Amino acid sequence: MDAAMGTERGTKGPTTGSSEVGAPLRSEHTRIKDIEEGAAPAGKKSELRENQKSMKKNQDENIMGTNNSSIVSKRSVERYYYPQPHFLKYFVKKPQRRSPLIHKGYWLRMYIIEQAVLKFLREPSEKRKIILNLGCGDPLPFQCLSQYPEECEKATFIDVDYPELMSRKRDIIQKHDELRNLVWPTQDSAQVPANTVRSKGYMAVGCDLRDTEQLSRIVDRELGLGSGGCLVLCVAEVSITYMDVLAADALIKWATHYEDVRFCLLEQFLPDSEEHPFAQRMLHHFENFSTPLKSVHAYPLLKDQETRFLQAGYHRAQARSLWDLWQDPLAVATGTRQHLNTVEPFDEWEEFALFCSHYFFLEAVKVSGSTMPFNMTDPCPNQDLATTLSNIDISDSTTDTEGSTLELSAVSDTGWQRRFAAIIPSSQDTVSLHGGFSTHCRSAGCDHYWLCGRGLEVERERTPDPPPNIPARMCHTITGLAANRYLLVGGRTSPDHALSGCWLLSSGQWRAVDDLPIPLYRHCATVVAFGRSDSGVLVFGGRTTGGVVVNRWFLWQETSGWIEIHSLSENLRPRFGAATAATGDYCGILLGGMTDEGNLCNEIWKWTITYGCEQYPYPRLDISLQRNTKIAPRMGACLVWSPMGLLLIGGISEYLIPWEQEVLCLLEKADELGQSSYALHASLVDTEYPQPDLRPLLIGHAAHVLDDILLIAGGGAVCFSFGSYVNHSIYTGRFANGRGINYHYRFWKPDTNVARNPRPELKSQAVDVGVPSSSANRAEVILRVKVETAEDFNRLVDKGRPFVIEGLDLGLCREWTATGLTKKINPDTTITVHQAQEGNMNFQHKNFRYVKKPFGDFMKEICSDGSRQYLRSLAANKPADEPARFYEDFPNLRDDFQIPPQLEMVARNEHSSPLRISGPVNMWLHYDVMANVLCQISGKKVVALYPPSDAIHFKIPPGSSSSPIDVFADDSLRRGLVDYARPYVRAALSDGDVLYIPPLWLHSASPLENLSVSVNVFFRNLNIGYAAGRDVYGNRDLQAYENGRKNIDKMIKSFDNLPADVGAIYLERLAHWSRLAWVTTAGLVSPGLASPTAIVRTCSKLPRGAPNPLHKKVAANPSPVSSQDKVMAAVAIPPRQTPTPPPSAPSLSLDTSSFEHGVIPNKHLPYCSPGPAPYRHTAPATPPASPPTPQSEIRTLSVLHPPDAQQQLLKSPPVFLIQPSTLATAVHQSASQELPDPKYVFPWLHGLHPENQIQLAFFTARKKTLRNTPQCFRGLTIIKAGGDLTKCKIKGALAPNEILTPEHSGDDTFLEVDPREGFSVRNFQIQATKVAMVSDIVVYRDGSVMERDLHKLAKRLSRAQDTWRVKSTNGDQELPIFGVFILSCPFEEFEQHHSELVAIGSDGCQRGEQLDFFQLERQEMCNMSRASEIAKNVWLGPAPDSTVASGGHGNPDFDIFIEASDLAQTPDPQALKRLGDSSVDAPQHLEFPSSGSIMPQKWPKAGPLDPITQMCQWIHGLADPDAAGDVSEDTPDQDGDIPMKTLHPRPRKFLIYCADGYTESTLLGLAYFMYAERIPVHEAWLRLHCQFKRNFFAYPSDVALLSSLQARILELSPGPGNGISGSLQDDPAWLSRFDGSLPSRILPYMYLGNLGHANNPQLLRALGIKRVLSVGEPVGWTKGQRESWGSKNLLFIDRVQDNGVDCLTKDFERCLEFIAHIQSSCFVRARRLNVIIQPHLRFAYELVKWDEVLQKRRGQPIRRELEWATIAREIAAMNKPYSR
Repeated sequence: MDAAMGTERGTKGPTTGSSEVGAPLRSEHTRIKDIEEGAAPAGKKSELRENQKSMKKNQDENIMGTNNSSIVSKRSVERYYYPQPHFLKYFVKKPQRRSPLIHKGYWLRMYIIEQAVLKFLREPSEKRKIILNLGCGDPLPFQCLSQYPEECEKATFIDVDYPELMSRKRDIIQKHDELRNLVWPTQDSAQVPANTVRSKGYMAVGCDLRDTEQLSRIVDRELGLGSGGCLVLCVAEVSITYMDVLAADALIKWATHYEDVRFCLLEQFLPDSEEHPFAQRMLHHFENFSTPLKSVHAYPLLKDQETRFLQAGYHRAQARSLWDLWQDPLAVATGTRQHLNTVEPFDEWEEFALFCSHYFFLEAVKVSGSTMPFNMTDPCPNQDLATTLSNIDISDSTTDTEGSTLELSAVSDTGWQRRFAAIIPSSQDTVSLHGGFSTHCRSAGCDHYWLCGRGLEVERERTPDPPPNIPARMCHTITGLAANRYLLVGGRTSPDHALSGCWLLSSGQWRAVDDLPIPLYRHCATVVAFGRSDSGVLVFGGRTTGGVVVNRWFLWQETSGWIEIHSLSENLRPRFGAATAATGDYCGILLGGMTDEGNLCNEIWKWTITYGCEQYPYPRLDISLQRNTKIAPRMGACLVWSPMGLLLIGGISEYLIPWEQEVLCLLEKADELGQSSYALHASLVDTEYPQPDLRPLLIGHAAHVLDDILLIAGGGAVCFSFGSYVNHSIYTGRFANGRGINYHYRFWKPDTNVARNPRPELKSQAVDVGVPSSSANRAEVILRVKVETAEDFNRLVDKGRPFVIEGLDLGLCREWTATGLTKKINPDTTITVHQAQEGNMNFQHKNFRYVKKPFGDFMKEICSDGSRQYLRSLAANKPADEPARFYEDFPNLRDDFQIPPQLEMVARNEHSSPLRISGPVNMWLHYDVMANVLCQISGKKVVALYPPSDAIHFKIPPGSSSSPIDVFADDSLRRGLVDYARPYVRAALSDGDVLYIPPLWLHSASPLENLSVSVNVFFRNLNIGYAAGRDVYGNRDLQAYENGRKNIDKMIKSFDNLPADVGAIYLERLAHWSRLAWVTTAGLVSPGLASPTAIVRTCSKLPRGAPNPLHKKVAANPSPVSSQDKVMAAVAIPPRQTPTPPPSAPSLSLDTSSFEHGVIPNKHLPYCSPGPAPYRHTAPATPPASPPTPQSEIRTLSVLHPPDAQQQLLKSPPVFLIQPSTLATAVHQSASQELPDPKYVFPWLHGLHPENQIQLAFFTARKKTLRNTPQCFRGLTIIKAGGDLTKCKIKGALAPNEILTPEHSGDDTFLEVDPREGFSVRNFQIQATKVAMVSDIVVYRDGSVMERDLHKLAKRLSRAQDTWRVKSTNGDQELPIFGVFILSCPFEEFEQHHSELVAIGSDGCQRGEQLDFFQLERQEMCNMSRASEIAKNVWLGPAPDSTVASGGHGNPDFDIFIEASDLAQTPDPQALKRLGDSSVDAPQHLEFPSSGSIMPQKWPKAGPLDPITQMCQWIHGLADPDAAGDVSEDTPDQDGDIPMKTLHPRPRKFLIYCADGYTESTLLGLAYFMYAERIPVHEAWLRLHCQFKRNFFAYPSDVALLSSLQARILELSPGPGNGISGSLQDDPAWLSRFDGSLPSRILPYMYLGNLGHANNPQLLRALGIKRVLSVGEPVGWTKGQRESWGSKNLLFIDRVQDNGVDCLTKDFERCLEFIAHIQSSCFVRARRLNVIIQPHLRFAYELVKWDEVLQKRRGQPIRRELEWATIAREIAAMNKPYSR
């Protein structure tokens, strides 16, 4: 029997014997019985038979076990890669997620089989088609019957497998409707065996495949198949390889008794013998499970398998490896491969290639009466490995390598085994292996090896261990430079997280250098020599964050850092895993690599670095394709120089590389002229391994030639699901050739003096903050480029670094010389210029004056006299209100300047374009919030630029964007600060140059000539985030920063009552923790795994080496110390007892297709965290709600489920038809059912994105069950096709783009609305989409939408439901199935019969009593902040709004408008006087600093008035001019004469305003009220609130400021009374604890306040508040205060937190009963902000539930007028105006 199986390596197939073509068909089962009966004496036959049966049974059970393992992996593929419907879920009880490698391998197996079956089904034929599934490991029949019903009309699927498996399958089919309905009707179970299912299109048969006689009887007789009446396809996917070879051959031959038969076989083979490491692991794996692969030994090669089928009687057979099929676009389309990359991050391409190279797919065909070939996937004849190799240019002629041999030796003791690491050769005797993936994790350390065997020991100089701030990584490069320097570049952590950090190892020290312009891994790098002493590192290609493949070139030199090199000739396809090597100075080759769709690149390129002319002295790249080479492509190979030449080592290719080709020598050929053409070819290197079992797997390895010895270190691979193969040896090779060079045998071994354990990625590490080196301030030369298209410019802008563009056409502005400008601009035109006293202007110290002068004089003074003057043009008409645009201010220049088409982004988003004309004076260092391009028109200047991270080193005060430091000076002050910054960028500009300055980059300009002319074009590069109001100069800080800066005062104030040292400690901790929280919130580092370096560099924005002001200094060169000796910096998710992480409030846009996270709303919208949970001894604070049990859930009922009662329009995807009356019933039913208990739908409704660690940690406490989708809720979502909701709107209807991804995206999925980052308990804007995911969906149209578009939308929604259901299924959770329904009539017909469900009719008019939430809120806001007269002729209110009528409220026409603004300066007294004396009748406007923008300070009593008192005097003098007149004007004098009356000017009416009427204007409003009424500050606060009903908000700084000015204001006040002396000591006690804000009156008898208000009982008394209710916050009153108020007037709810987790409903009754007995009370919530107060998401949901409770108590049936999704949508719409 062994001889028949052909077990020897040289045997290509079994000896067929009696199995010749045409021999009588005889079952292998019968043969085995014959052998058994004749193989033993009669007395022992029975015992022998029993033993054989037992062995056979055990083997069969093991084989069935392989089926169980296989379907678990396929189920995992189905869940993540396949849309609904899913069928494997019924065969796998508990799904398990497999690795991406196993996913991709099994997907390819399933896809190849599926395509073969589908091709067979679509083959034109009138015959009946039979698909025999031999070994039914997957539900292939159900997938085809469901997805291709038309193709399956005349087909029957027959599953054949072990009877035990088929019995289980029958039970599963009968148990589940979705399976049973596909094969319905089936025959009565009493008429068929227990392991059989029979129906028209499907049959399941329990039969041993070894018994072909029984198989024939079942298939032929029971189905009535004749030999010529049908087409038969046999499919065997990794099933018959477990059978004895004779039995498997008999089965293959059995199928040929049909006249027309095809056979598809997918199983393993051995392309490179059993010694290949992958083959070893694969064979060993199956042998361990007692299921050895038998066919691979008999038929190891593809041609053996083809011969096997030809000998069995098939007319043609073709076998191809799965790797060959994967690379063939005819087998797997390019688009399909690219789509797979979007499912999950994947970077195991070498392992995938190994797997696919050991599996094949064979198609064989036998056609009646003909030898016509079957239509194979590959139209070309098959090529096996030998044929493929013959087409590759591998020299066997006499060359320089003749006689060369590479003898490899192995050292087994290598410490840790690493894959994808990098070699650092530190000396001739030592070498280190850095990073890579070790046994279980990525490593940050090194393994060190040293050389011995020279006959003497040498002193070893090992590579220093990398410092802790170099994070663990793999797939990086380390390149050797001159003078024993090595540059570490890039790498990755996970496949979707590339790294950009770079470090230089020089003189035994690691130091950080500039980061890569983009993060990269899988790139290739080589040293480039620039002469004898200079060298650099050239990097190409690779993958960046997100797995995107690039084709960009970067060059690093120590003097200039990274610059991008642009190619001047042919473009390369983006690729990763390529190899490159220098072949001389400035030149080299690039070969191999892989594209983003997984195709190997088979080109070889020659590259040459060239430098341009003197005007363009920057490197460029010439690349040319070597078109005549036949070297097979490789990916992941090493390319190193050796004494033999250039060696190409390992990697993967388009075929499995045999051992004799794993090392190739690439040689140059000379052309006829004797010049090198780099037409490379490969010469085999005779590689000798010490022994076959130590053959390395040259995947993920590193190679280097040092001292003429080749070193191969690391490497290995995950061998699919068969285990891992890691190279346990370090391989060294000595070269022996015919030229007489002989090397002594040397080997490497681990350095026993060095710890070999790699440092895994730490969750917390020490941060070593060192002192910067003296060379830190060396300037970097800016990148200079030529831009051809707008896309080129946009791509450069995306990098976020400055660059200079040359050669742009800016128009005729080149004529703007001194003479040309005086001709274009009238010399008498008055301009305002900066006239400086020094060579460097200083905005903070104001060492310049603003001077108005004629333009002609200005030009003469700077050009002739060298005067230090500077013109920055302003808007001619309204310089304080509008940004400058030179073409409007100087119309004669309009036609001379143009923005080139390449800068289309700039023109489209232009904010301003000022003209700049400068004499010999430097512009101060500053940053602009907007991006801009500086177009140098005439003259030369130098611009110094610093990255935004350096802003903290330049003494820029809060609220300012300018620095006092002259960066062009050379004094100790500058050096002491600037040296801490990163190397700055220096740009030299000449005529026509255009400098792009990114946002927030600090820059300062120094002209090199007396005249410099330029135009700045500022443009908006952000969609959101800019500060509201006017921004004349384009440098107003973002709103988020402005809000945060003002809130710092509050935070500091809260520590006032603590000792100074205690407060300092906690403030330092808050500052540090806020940095870490921001890093995590912004997604810069993973929570809990933050690298210290990433924290210092990314979060703190400190340059490398700069001292951190929050930490103690550490020695510049510390010796190795423990982590306790350094400052620790780690990100950790806080436990429930700690405060809630700070939020990054999400955007509140209802257009969730452009959903943005991280937008900070303004101060009106509550976004602060819900605060800490109360301390408890017995349980964690605020435990999350327990997961619901199935028994406790109340499922929502619906007439739409199940949808059997509705007509089904489509089966795949399922879509149903619904009548108008049914929709009306469904709507009424949905509104009359109770909403699920909050504990069942929260925290899911909050939005729990799997990557949002802060949100997950807070809401779920890391309990995965709380993340599950609620199963108790079945909503109803109505979608209008077309999306126009301004007419024909059914109540609650949504537009498709509110829940679906855009159609052009190609994805039919729901929007991903769960916030990926940040923290929020008020995600109202995502609720409509969240509810739609768990709803039946009804779509309808009006007359303007075509019916086909309606059906298209319905299908998209149905597919989205399927995709979402797959994505959301976790573990044992089985989600409900929701349906999509099409309304059977257009809206116009529905409106006639069900007008009660119509919100907006077909005429565009509202129907019924529809609430306009937005208008109601607008009206409430107007009523709350409407302007009111606080003193004679002085009003306080909002910005004038013409859309809201004010006349009805008695507001007059104002004469003077004073706007309180954050950026305003205090008005100049002379300007106020001119404005007061003006006789202009038109309204006048001016600005005044807003609340919180003027800090308290001491003004001298004898000096000039402070600006606030001065402003109050000026207003009063104009608003009430009669107040100063004497009262005795009409009284006769002593002579009896009546004096003449003084004529006073007309009183002016003032409006002090801001946008909302109560925030920015508070400071000036309060100050003037104090002045006019002559009252102290505390009384002004109370009277404005209580008497005038004004709402306002002030900051603690405002309280301190007004208190300090109180004496002066009251002294000068013209108000009634005799003044107030000693007012400060008479201040009430509550003022000292007052932070500027008062509780908000929300009802005539109730206030809403915060904990600070509640802890100030004297303030509450002053407001008339008599009772206090505090929810979730303990009030810190003294015993005496409690007794004075009385216990009945205080209610503290301290067992619950208002945090979106705890249930609040249970305390409603208690709180309402307390409130019902009060006349005036203060209700305290955990958090409150300003006036607009909004409950969080869960509280709002509980309020809707509370309404249900109240309806029940009134004896009314439950009836919701608005559903939860509609309520949340409206709240989000109201929030939108307050988000910026």
